[in-house]
Amino acid sequence: HRIDGWIRRRFYPAFIATMRYLKNSRPHLHETLNSLKQRGIRLAVLSDYACVAERLNMLRIDSTLFDVVTSSEARGALKPCPRPLTEIAAQWNLPADRVVVVGDRADTDGGAAMAAGMHFIRIDDGNRPQDPAGLAWNRVCDSLAQLGAP
Repeated sequence: HRIDGWIRRRFYPAFIATMRYLKNSRPHLHETLNSLKQRGIRLAVLSDYACVAERLNMLRIDSTLFDVVTSSEARGALKPCPRPLTEIAAQWNLPADRVVVVGDRADTDGGAAMAAGMHFIRIDDGNRPQDPAGLAWNRVCDSLAQLGAP
C-alpha cells in the first residue's frame, strides 16, 4: 500500500504537472478534433495511465470533444493488450475494422490496434527511430481529414 500511496500522492501529481510543457505541441489539434466530431466520428482517448482528464486539462485539450476518456490502467489491461480497445468499439457497437487508432508507439498503441483488428496511424515525432515509419503530425491530420469522406 506504500507504493500505491506514493503513486497517488507523488507520481500522478508530478505527471500531470509535466503536461504544461507539452501543451500546444500538436498544431491544429482542436480544429481536427472538432471537424471529426462534426462529421459524426466518435472520438476516444485511451491513455496508458490514469488521470486522463486532468492531463488533458493541463494540455489545454477539451475533454468534452471525446466520447470516451479512459486509461488502459483503469480497464485492467495495459497496451498492447487489445481488450481496452475492443471494449470501446463494443460500447460504440462498431466492428474493429471501422476503428482507427492514432498513437505514437508501434509496440504498445500499434500492437493493441493490430491485435484488435483495427487500423493504426503512428505519429512520428522522431523520438522512436526503432519503430516502423509513421507520419509527421501534419500528415496525421491530413489522414484524419479523409475519414468518413465519400
